Amino acid sequence: MNEQLRKLWQEYKEKVKAGQDPRTLYQKMIWPILLDFWKKSPVVEPQNFQFDVSIHTLGTSPEATTLAILGTRSSEVYVIHTPETRKYLEQIRRDVELELYPIEIEKNDVVTIYKKIKEVVERNIGKTVALDMTSGTKAMSAGMASGGFFFRRFFPNMRVVYVDNDEYDEELRRPVAGSEKLVILPSPHEVLGDVDAFFALEHYSKGEFYEAQRYFRETTKKTKDNRYDVLADICVMYHAWYSLDIKTAFKKSRRIVEELQTDTWLNHPLGKSRGFFETQSKILEAIKTLLEEKDYTRNKFGVFALAKTLLKKSEKHEMHGETILTALCAYRALELLLQERLSLYNLTPDMSLTGEDKIAIKREMSKILQKPEDQVEIHDKLGLFEIAILLIVRKDVYLQEIFDQEKLKTLSFALQSRNSSLLIHGFDFPNEKQVEYIKEFARELLKDLEIRARLRLDPSIDICFEKAGLELFKM
Repeated sequence: MNEQLRKLWQEYKEKVKAGQDPRTLYQKMIWPILLDFWKKSPVVEPQNFQFDVSIHTLGTSPEATTLAILGTRSSEVYVIHTPETRKYLEQIRRDVELELYPIEIEKNDVVTIYKKIKEVVERNIGKTVALDMTSGTKAMSAGMASGGFFFRRFFPNMRVVYVDNDEYDEELRRPVAGSEKLVILPSPHEVLGDVDAFFALEHYSKGEFYEAQRYFRETTKKTKDNRYDVLADICVMYHAWYSLDIKTAFKKSRRIVEELQTDTWLNHPLGKSRGFFETQSKILEAIKTLLEEKDYTRNKFGVFALAKTLLKKSEKHEMHGETILTALCAYRALELLLQERLSLYNLTPDMSLTGEDKIAIKREMSKILQKPEDQVEIHDKLGLFEIAILLIVRKDVYLQEIFDQEKLKTLSFALQSRNSSLLIHGFDFPNEKQVEYIKEFARELLKDLEIRARLRLDPSIDICFEKAGLELFKM
C-alpha cells in the first residue's frame, strides 16, 4: 500500500470515530490522493492490460467504477446505471476525464445487459473489451459476469474484470484505501477443462466430429487427463468414416481398440463397450480391403459395409436438406450394389457385350422407354440403367421380382435426373421423389446382399454403423 495513503487512512479513521461524516470526509481527505495514484499507476492483476473498450455497472459507490475505468485504461467507456444511480455519472466523468456512454436500465434487467454487451462487442470486433461487474445490484453484476463468460466463447478479446482489495476495514465497512486492485478474472473456458468437454459433447451429439475432437484435445491440455485424447480419436475416426477417408478411419479404429484394452478403461463404459468399437474396426477394414483390391466376389462384407455407409451418409445429408449430396451418395450405393450383382455372372461394366446381349438389352429398353429399337443407344461403358437391364436379360430373378416395367421406367427417369444434376453433368436440381426412388432400390439390393451372403450373423450389426452413444463418454 502507498505509505502516504496508509497514514491518511489512520487519520481518516480517527476523525470518523470522532463523529465526522465518513463519506464527506472520504471525498475530501482520501479520494483525491487515491484517484491521483490510480491515474498514474493503476494496480491490475495478474498483469497490466490496456483495453480498447470497457462496459461498467454502476451502483451507489461510484469510486469503485472510477477505479475500474482507470484500471482498464479504455478510451471508449459505457456505464450501465439505474435511475437511482444516474446522479453519479457527472462525478465519474470529472474524475476519469473521459466522455461516458450511459445506458439506463431497471436494477434487475439482466436481459438488457446481455443485449448491450452484444451490441457493443459487435460494433468493436477485433478490439479488446473489459466487462466490469464490480458495482450495481447483484442482478446487474451477475448479468455482466454471466454475459461476459458466455460471449467470451464467440469474442475471444473480451474479459470480465472486478475491483477487489487486499484489506477491508470492518469498522468503516469499506476497503482500506490503497489496497484496491483491478482483477482480470479468468474465464472458465480457459481454466476448466470440463467446459471444453461440454462443448465437445455438444458438437459430438450433432455429428460435428471435427469440432468435437478439437475441444477434447483442449480438454486434455487443461486437465492433463490423457483419456480425453481417446475421445478425440473416436471423433477423428467418425469424421474420417463419414468423410469416406476409410484408411484414416481404420487406422484410428485400431488405436482405439488397443487403448480400450488397457487397465485405464477396465471399468469405464467405453472399456466395457470395446466389442462395439471392435466391430466398427472390422467394418472399416472390410471397406478398406474392398477399396484396395476392388474384388466384389470374395469381399461381400466390404461391398455391404460400403453401400450401407453410403446410404447412411445419404440419410445424414437428407436430414440437413442437402438434396444434391443425398442423391450422389444414394446413386453411388446403388451403382456399387448393381456392380456386385454383375460379378455374380462374371461381368463388369467395362466388358464388351456380346451381340446377343446388345440385341436383348435394346429390345428390353425399347419396351420400357417406349422407343423404337433403332433409337435406343447403348454406350461402351454401361450406365446404371443398362446394368439393371443387362441383369434382367441374364435372368436375375431378384431384379425381375423388384423391377417391373413401370418401375424400370421410373428408375430411368430418376437416373437421368441425377446425370443432369449440378454436380454431375448439368445444371438441374435433383427431384426429391426421384432421389428417394434410387434410395429405395438401393435398400432392396442391400437387403438381398445381406441374406444372400449370410451377413446378418450378428443382429446388432446395424447399430455399429452409428456413432457411439453419449452415455459412454462420461468421465
